[in-house]
Amino acid sequence: MAYQEITHDLANVSSGGIPPRLGFTEVCREQVTRPAAPSDSGIDAVWRLNRSAG
Repeated sequence: MAYQEITHDLANVSSGGIPPRLGFTEVCREQVTRPAAPSDSGIDAVWRLNRSAG
Protein backbone atom coordinates (compact mmCIF):
# COMPACT_ATOMS: atom_id res chain seq x y z
CA MET A 1 0.00 0.00 0.00
CA ALA A 2 1.30 3.44 -0.89
CA TYR A 3 0.60 6.62 1.02
CA GLN A 4 1.00 10.38 0.91
CA GLU A 5 1.99 12.49 3.90
CA ILE A 6 1.50 16.11 4.85
CA THR A 7 3.35 17.73 7.73
CA HIS A 8 2.87 21.15 9.31
CA ASP A 9 3.85 22.94 12.48
CA LEU A 10 1.14 22.85 15.15
CA ALA A 11 1.27 26.64 15.44
CA ASN A 12 0.03 26.88 11.84
CA VAL A 13 -3.67 26.44 12.56
CA SER A 14 -4.76 27.28 9.00
CA SER A 15 -2.62 24.49 7.55
CA GLY A 16 -4.01 22.08 10.14
CA GLY A 17 -7.50 22.46 8.72
CA ILE A 18 -6.62 21.29 5.22
CA PRO A 19 -5.56 17.62 5.65
CA PRO A 20 -8.81 16.40 7.26
CA ARG A 21 -10.84 18.06 4.50
CA LEU A 22 -8.76 16.11 1.96
CA GLY A 23 -9.30 12.77 3.75
CA PHE A 24 -5.96 12.60 5.61
CA THR A 25 -5.70 11.19 9.14
CA GLU A 26 -3.29 12.52 11.75
CA VAL A 27 -0.85 9.70 12.55
CA CYS A 28 1.64 11.35 14.92
CA ARG A 29 3.27 14.48 16.24
CA GLU A 30 7.03 14.85 16.06
CA GLN A 31 9.43 17.14 17.89
CA VAL A 32 11.68 18.87 15.36
CA THR A 33 15.24 19.72 16.32
CA ARG A 34 15.01 23.26 15.00
CA PRO A 35 11.81 25.16 14.23
CA ALA A 36 11.78 26.50 10.66
CA ALA A 37 10.54 29.94 11.74
CA PRO A 38 10.58 31.90 15.01
CA SER A 39 6.80 31.57 15.38
CA ASP A 40 6.84 27.77 14.97
CA SER A 41 6.12 25.55 17.97
CA GLY A 42 8.78 22.99 17.06
CA ILE A 43 6.21 20.21 16.90
CA ASP A 44 5.04 18.90 13.53
CA ALA A 45 1.73 17.14 12.93
CA VAL A 46 2.03 14.31 10.42
CA TRP A 47 -1.03 13.39 8.36
CA ARG A 48 -1.33 10.34 6.10
CA LEU A 49 -3.61 9.29 3.28
CA ASN A 50 -3.37 5.62 2.32
CA ARG A 51 -3.71 4.73 -1.34
CA SER A 52 -3.90 1.29 -2.83
CA ALA A 53 -0.98 0.61 -5.16
CA GLY A 54 -1.97 -0.03 -8.67
